[in-house]
Amino acid sequence: MLIYLLLVIFAFSSALTAGGVMLSQRLRNRFETRFLTSVQYFQIFTYAFGFYGIWGSVLLRTFISSFVQTDLTERITGIMTFIGIPFLIASWYMLVRASVEMSGRSTRRSFILFFLLFNLVGLAILGGAIYRYPEMEVRILLKYYYISFNSLFFLLAAILILMDGKKQSLNFSDRLWVAVGFVIVAVVQGIFLEFYRENHYIGAVFILFYFLGNAFLPIFLTYFADLSMMESEGSGQGNMSFKSFCRKYEISPREAEIILEICKGLTNQNIADKLFISLQTVKDHTHRIYLKTFVKNRTQLANLIKEKTDL
Repeated sequence: MLIYLLLVIFAFSSALTAGGVMLSQRLRNRFETRFLTSVQYFQIFTYAFGFYGIWGSVLLRTFISSFVQTDLTERITGIMTFIGIPFLIASWYMLVRASVEMSGRSTRRSFILFFLLFNLVGLAILGGAIYRYPEMEVRILLKYYYISFNSLFFLLAAILILMDGKKQSLNFSDRLWVAVGFVIVAVVQGIFLEFYRENHYIGAVFILFYFLGNAFLPIFLTYFADLSMMESEGSGQGNMSFKSFCRKYEISPREAEIILEICKGLTNQNIADKLFISLQTVKDHTHRIYLKTFVKNRTQLANLIKEKTDL
């Protein structure tokens, strides 16, 4: 039963990874705002640790547990997770940096140096404990390292995102929701990891919430946040060709045809008749166009085309 659950969670983790990276890439392509670069790198680094440090150790334990002693198995898989921690540190830095930039400020060089020094000391202490006390379970040391440092940086990000700077990228209401989301992610992950001891089902649920929680930010920014402030930041970039617009927003040739017909004021049925496709196909393409361009209706799409292109 556990194997099937892990397979389902692995498939779900892969889907969340692909979706989170894709959404952050689309946001970055559209708005070209500094903090979205940090969001994208946060996604990349956090999922790199997720697959190497978490799933890698799970798979390794599965393969070697049948012919290696339990204590040695735990130590080998724990060291593998330890080696992947630099990915985790990089993701924490990008999370904090994105929060600072969303609030309208920039990270100072002194903060970067302090952040790196703080994490190097923490990593050195963890590594020293693993080496010096071989009788201690590596899993326990890693668990409390993750709970303490992950909670610290998510809570720090939640505080920093609420501090107004000169030019915020999100309004305060959206930043408040993001801050609440950060707190919930840290608490939920910490609770499940704290109660994980020998119950592998709880460990599986933690893995699920690791990937789900870290996908929260791009999902919220794409589907729930008011991005009009970022629109105004890029409004002075000038018009582009419609072909460049399609390339930037990853619009397919068929979707481009439908956009042109929408801009002419045709209904879905008119478009279906003109392009010799079904009405449902038009609706499906239109829905994907809305997702790619971050609009909610035809009017917003037409206004976006008018604003961004030379049509």
